Amino acid sequence: IVTGNKLLPLFQQLHKATFDRKNKPYPFDAAMIEKLVKESGRREAGNIYAVQDGDQEITAAIFTVWDHSKMYLLLSTVDPEKAHPGAVRLLIWHAIKEAKLKGLHAFDFEGSMDPGIAAFFRRFGGHQKTYLCFTKHKSLLWKWKRALLG
Repeated sequence: IVTGNKLLPLFQQLHKATFDRKNKPYPFDAAMIEKLVKESGRREAGNIYAVQDGDQEITAAIFTVWDHSKMYLLLSTVDPEKAHPGAVRLLIWHAIKEAKLKGLHAFDFEGSMDPGIAAFFRRFGGHQKTYLCFTKHKSLLWKWKRALLG
């Protein structure tokens, strides 16, 4: 396992390739991710963990940040053609142990709406927490729709 925010360009390349393989547009602003990684590194509150193959090529990576009590898994990526099937599991387990060494009380997987990813996260034995999302609409048209259709 290699660590450090110097891995950012390789991480971003591999992360974008994940969406390219699925023929989906990349949903993240690369500059925003770069700023987040660099700032979390500057504050000593974030890190990239990666697995290399025998040719020293990055085949899987995760990005975590932490505060005074929790470590959060924000992004993960894997090259399914080159990485060992357990590469991401190894990285997450390594990050969980790092969180423990830092005296943090929890590791937050940040969840997923993707059933496969959610099932993968559940295998670590954590507890799922439901969260609510509220929105406010000032649109008169929206209010009419809600009144008419519920």
